[in-house]
Amino acid sequence: MVQDFHLFDTPFSFFVIINWLYAIFCSWWLYDLFRNRRYLFIKPSIFLISYTHLFFQWPLAIFAGYYENWLPNPYTMIVLVHGYVVFGLAGSVLSQEREASRIWNAIHRYEWNKYSNTRIKTIFILAGIVFAVTAAYLSYVPITSTGLYAILFSPDTSGVAREESLKLLDYGGLKYAYSIMSSSVVPLLAALLTMQLLSDKENRKVLLVVPIVLVLIFAGISVSLTGTRAGLFNMAIVVAFVVLWKRGLTVKPGTVIIIILAAISPAIFLSLLREGKEIGEFAKLYFTYLGYISNRAFLMPFHVGGWYIHHAQEYGVLGIGAFPKLAGLFGVGPLDGPNIIGLAYASRYYGLPVMESISATAGYLFSSYGYIGIAALPLSLLGLWLTDVSILVYRRLGGYILIPCVASISLATLMFVQSDYTVVWITHGFGTILLLSLVLTKIFQDRQS
Repeated sequence: MVQDFHLFDTPFSFFVIINWLYAIFCSWWLYDLFRNRRYLFIKPSIFLISYTHLFFQWPLAIFAGYYENWLPNPYTMIVLVHGYVVFGLAGSVLSQEREASRIWNAIHRYEWNKYSNTRIKTIFILAGIVFAVTAAYLSYVPITSTGLYAILFSPDTSGVAREESLKLLDYGGLKYAYSIMSSSVVPLLAALLTMQLLSDKENRKVLLVVPIVLVLIFAGISVSLTGTRAGLFNMAIVVAFVVLWKRGLTVKPGTVIIIILAAISPAIFLSLLREGKEIGEFAKLYFTYLGYISNRAFLMPFHVGGWYIHHAQEYGVLGIGAFPKLAGLFGVGPLDGPNIIGLAYASRYYGLPVMESISATAGYLFSSYGYIGIAALPLSLLGLWLTDVSILVYRRLGGYILIPCVASISLATLMFVQSDYTVVWITHGFGTILLLSLVLTKIFQDRQS
């Protein structure tokens, strides 16, 4: 499997060379846009292409030698990945440029040091929602049955506790409420609280900082109740994006490294606790787990995507049935694509048996190919450009919620390289963040000009 692949043993075949050339060319193109037309990065499509470049194009270049030999038709991967980035970027830079520039300027005109009563009210509303959903969750799932409790006090049972804490939510509405809270409400709340810390110099006083920090801690606990590591990671990333947007996306390499470590560290600590490691062992094991989680975060989305391509080429596409919402319309039996792919490949990758309920999710570009073949490319491009409907929403947002919305969408866009398209819009909050931001703007009638 791919774990045994060594980059420097790779022969420089045409396949390998063309992948490196595409990766280098697109790096230059994105760098040129970032340097000369940075305002375009307000568009989610540009962010998504950047993520795809980082998570798909460069891994394809690095592991080209492996995939050339493993895939029945490796050149399809060139068309799929590089075609998506090149055509997607070409289409994105040609549309809504003026609107992107206007929104970029609106962000930079925002008076950060001006007291905003509307922002304070919005924080109370979102914090109230988090408190209400958390209280409802704990009314169904006793605190001692949550995944977080098991991680802290009974690490050996944390895996089972995580599954059971979700099963105990026998009321479907509460499941959706908890999901929306984690993916949409908490990111917006974390962004607003960060703005509050950065905006008013008075907030630097200890008595005013403490309540903000306490709300952030409570939100972090709320999204971690099931034992998942993603909630804390997402909060850290949103906070980082607020700071970056405030600075006009001006970053230094050292700052990027600090941001990445700060975002990954909570997940590492939860992993160490979940596996029953002693506090004294954390420093020694930190970098071991850093490597493991970095591999999972930066390389696994591509490798799992490779499973979908291999399965489609070796056994045939899964078909319309893999799209549950469409299966009924076409009278086709539904298929659980991520489960089928996970059962077929995960045990070979990990070298261990896997649970029957495994779900190997991949970015929508790869999963769509696994379902319908190369027709996934034009459909994926349409999906990419459709994310820029966000620009129409940004135009209508109040200044106080614009930056939190943009920061939260910058995070939600990352999920497109890890999940199916509609799942990101609903479950991972891309659509609900936009809708919630619009509703909050409407409530306070605070529209930007």
